[in-house]
Amino acid sequence: MKLKVLQFKSIALRLVFAICSVVTLSLFAVGTYSYLSIAKKVEVMLGERLEHMVRTGTLLVDPNDHEAIENAFLEQEEKIPEKAEFKRVKDKLDHIKKINGLGVEVYTVIGPEWAEGNMIFIAMSGDKNFTGNSMPLNKTVEKVIKTGQPQHTDLYEDEEGLWVSAMAPIKNKDGKVIAVMEVDYKAEAEVSSAKKEVLLAIGGPAIIAFICSVALGIYLGKSLARPVIFLSDAATKVASGDLNVKVDITTLDEIGSLSRIFNSMTSELKTSREQLEDYAKNLEEKVKQRTAEVVASKKKIQNILDNIEQGVVTFSDNFKLDDEFSAFVSRFYNTPKEKVTGQPYFDFLFPKAKISSNDSNLMVESLKAIMGEDELAWSLNNDHLPHELVIEVEGSEKIIGIDWTPMLNPEGIIERLMVVIKDLTQQRALELQLEIEKREGQKMVEGIIEMMRHPKQKIVNFVTDAEKRLSAVEKNINHEMNLNQLFIDLHTIKGAARVLSLNSLTNSTHEAEEPVQKLRSTPSSVELKDTIKQKFKILQNDFNRFYKTFKKIYGGENQVEEKLSFLTLLSQQMDGIRKRAEDNSLNFNLIGFEDAVINWPEEIAQKLSGIFIHALSNSIDHGYLLPMKRGEDAEKVEIKVVARKESQKNLIICIEDSGGGLNIQQIKKKAEERGIQTDGMVDEDVMNLVFEDGFSTAEVTTDTSGRGVGLSAIRRFVIDLGGSVKIENKSDSRGSRLLLKLPFVSN
Repeated sequence: MKLKVLQFKSIALRLVFAICSVVTLSLFAVGTYSYLSIAKKVEVMLGERLEHMVRTGTLLVDPNDHEAIENAFLEQEEKIPEKAEFKRVKDKLDHIKKINGLGVEVYTVIGPEWAEGNMIFIAMSGDKNFTGNSMPLNKTVEKVIKTGQPQHTDLYEDEEGLWVSAMAPIKNKDGKVIAVMEVDYKAEAEVSSAKKEVLLAIGGPAIIAFICSVALGIYLGKSLARPVIFLSDAATKVASGDLNVKVDITTLDEIGSLSRIFNSMTSELKTSREQLEDYAKNLEEKVKQRTAEVVASKKKIQNILDNIEQGVVTFSDNFKLDDEFSAFVSRFYNTPKEKVTGQPYFDFLFPKAKISSNDSNLMVESLKAIMGEDELAWSLNNDHLPHELVIEVEGSEKIIGIDWTPMLNPEGIIERLMVVIKDLTQQRALELQLEIEKREGQKMVEGIIEMMRHPKQKIVNFVTDAEKRLSAVEKNINHEMNLNQLFIDLHTIKGAARVLSLNSLTNSTHEAEEPVQKLRSTPSSVELKDTIKQKFKILQNDFNRFYKTFKKIYGGENQVEEKLSFLTLLSQQMDGIRKRAEDNSLNFNLIGFEDAVINWPEEIAQKLSGIFIHALSNSIDHGYLLPMKRGEDAEKVEIKVVARKESQKNLIICIEDSGGGLNIQQIKKKAEERGIQTDGMVDEDVMNLVFEDGFSTAEVTTDTSGRGVGLSAIRRFVIDLGGSVKIENKSDSRGSRLLLKLPFVSN
């Protein structure tokens, strides 16, 4: 149809002019408002940026270092800038300044409890040092101290210019605010630049738009009023639903083009409406199909979550678990699925975690600093998140591995965190078991090496004697607890093990011997008795491991020869004694022995083995090593052992050395300290006091001497055999002589 064009030239002119004027005034109004509000926008932009800087920066400063600086300042210590803690804090402030590209200083303050109405500078980046200076307390700083939350100021002006400041709290391990980090940023340049940009971006175009609008209004008023009105009427028809409207095209100018576009638009609208009506018929089916696809996809994802052997959870800035998580989470934490959603992430995922309060606070604060920020915040803070923890689930200790993954929205902001929990308990247990087995294997190898250094018979004799003594020790511990006998047996085993350089057994026997020695001083200690049992159990385990190795090498043949020569008995001890002397820079000059017995019964041989252990060790320690440690000259070692028959029923064994001999006065002094009166005693009786349990003239106790057990053990061995023992200084030269008289019945 054709629409008649009405001529309203003057009306159209005024209408177009009015519209152009409104547009121009709007541009000026927007420009004026933007110009006036630009300072506030700059304040918010800079404030939030600076606030993020100081909030992140506080995580880099060690609160303990800062607290140490404050205490030093409050105690008026000198040279505070030279303290290591001050330098570390200052280095962190320099680092914050550098990584953020700041041209201003970063500093920390305290207040107001230390200075009424003022805050005090503590540390500052750069070469400046304002420590101790103060200024009136900033209200924003006071607010940070009270709330514990970062803040920034409004724009403020002083004689140096226009500023924005941001502050963040530094907290100690208890969460208390001990100081405030502050950045003062000069914003004058940003405000001025923004205002100029507004003037250039809006002011100029507004003037040009006004001029152009007036000219265009005049032109449009002349040439476009009637066609526009005609098109307006046509558009009204289309809006009412009549898509059969057609506009006559009478010109080839813009109006003609607009008319052609209008006709094309109405034709396309008509076609689109027909297509839309057809599409609407199939829309419901398509919606059902798409819904089914979404449901199927969601089921696949949930199926994966239900079967994966890892805990997968997510949470947002409310730090509570979302409603989608893997089934492993419910099983591992033994919590119904419906009760998992909404749980606080820390309390639920890390119950009774073995983590320090400082590391726990650092993790929590790091997560707060990450959430709602970009990937830079993640890079700065993710190192503070733990990746393995020991927790407790319903009384059972578990080891978990933790993976953290940020989830970003399209704008690159972290809006969620995904946490993957792995149960590492069994894996760590297997690793520990492998490590134990590895150590056991190493000990077995060491045992084999130790055994192979000696002739088989020496090891056989040691095993046989140690088995008997350990059996006696076990019976003693579990029944009468005879401390003196217990100590002698353990000391004898230790001495034999040391002679053969069996280091592991030497050490474990020494560990078992220590609490026995202490219990002799405090016999009522229940705790020490328990310790003795524990240490003896360790010794038994070490010996059993040694015995298993012994069986693998020698097939468990641990029987002593029925007849032993004197040389065999003595040689079992001499190698170890010689080595101990040489390790202490002593040289053997003579080792002599005479054997008039030839064959020794097993019972006597076993006792003699223990006697030689203590007698030879005692000669080396008291005759040579201890005098040498006191600064006395140590002669070359000469030891002579003689065995002879005194009659058909007795034999005499003499062990003598060329050492320092027995100091009569020192023995008397020690005796009086133990409450023994020596007045009237002859020298022989005084010297025989050294056979008393625990009696020693050594000033310092070592692993091998000073415990008063060596000679005491010898006397017990001799008495067990029905004999007697005495000790004397040699009359013709240096050294001492140990004389043993034993009953002897030849086989």
